[in-house]
Amino acid sequence: MSRIMKGLVLGVLIAVLSGLIIGCTDSSSTTSQTTATSKPVELSLNLTFPEVVPLASVIKDWAANVNERTNGEVTIRIYYSCSLLKINEVFRGVQEGTSDMANYVVGMDPGMTPLNEFTRLPFLGWPDWKKASVIYGNLLEEFPEMQAEWSGLKVYGTYFMPPYQIHTVDKIVRVPDDTKNLKLLAQSELAQVMAATGASPIDQPITEWYMSLERGVAEGCVTHFQIPVVYSFLELIPCHTILGENGISINPQTIIINSDSWNRLTPKQQQVFIDLEAELSEGLTASDAGAIEIAMKRAEEEMGHTIIAVTDDELNLWKELGEPIIEKWVTSNGAKGKPAREILEEARRLMQ
Repeated sequence: MSRIMKGLVLGVLIAVLSGLIIGCTDSSSTTSQTTATSKPVELSLNLTFPEVVPLASVIKDWAANVNERTNGEVTIRIYYSCSLLKINEVFRGVQEGTSDMANYVVGMDPGMTPLNEFTRLPFLGWPDWKKASVIYGNLLEEFPEMQAEWSGLKVYGTYFMPPYQIHTVDKIVRVPDDTKNLKLLAQSELAQVMAATGASPIDQPITEWYMSLERGVAEGCVTHFQIPVVYSFLELIPCHTILGENGISINPQTIIINSDSWNRLTPKQQQVFIDLEAELSEGLTASDAGAIEIAMKRAEEEMGHTIIAVTDDELNLWKELGEPIIEKWVTSNGAKGKPAREILEEARRLMQ
């Protein structure tokens, strides 16, 4: 395994070894539980990824443990590959009860949680994965405006995903100018970064990326290393650029639970979920760490891909592009009376 690969994987594993966990956020904890009984309960769980993804095994094991520790009273039925809710339907769909639960990447449908989406801002300065999780948890506790964005939902099992890096078809990218006129698949704030470099960002669902890359509509993408494996387009992007240990950004993923569904559970059943939360978070992090290691090893050793890590000077050129995008987020949310600047300043204070 190369030095680059070992360094990236080590950064992920730090979070596992440190037992990362963010406390539950339940924005509707005042809801009465008087209707909860010990009758059998079946909860639906919509996943945005297919069953073959390593994360799915972790979630299946967690669901089985819930069933076992509730003595069969709670069954979790898993629906893979957005078979209940499409990606842009997940947040509202769980709020409205179409699915009792779902995995949710903060900001995957921009605008649902605008203050929490500060985590997606580029080159924000996270010190490492473990501290990112702690800092995010502290901010959720400190700013009720952030918690309020999860109205009607319980946030459960949160962890930070792998870093977003640049992957291209046939061009080595080291500095921003290298992406000029490149057609790159990128979403949300990542698309803003690519636009700032002079690239031509294409914002489309990940499920369409394979076809875009295969047909030459796109010449690369910005994502974390596991996505090309999950969606079977790793062989189409043989050039990989590692923009520091934390990439362009790192971002939390969580399980969101409909508050009414949560309150159908008895206190004992809820306690089972609470007791298993740390194990789920650590398992998901470890799964991502392993998946990155496998993907990078396969790309470099088996497929002959080129993986380069930029120098500190090169990385600083990228970081300069992030500040205007960060300031735009602050200004936009601040104009709506939201404490965006306070959140950013406190986050950066905690990052020191």
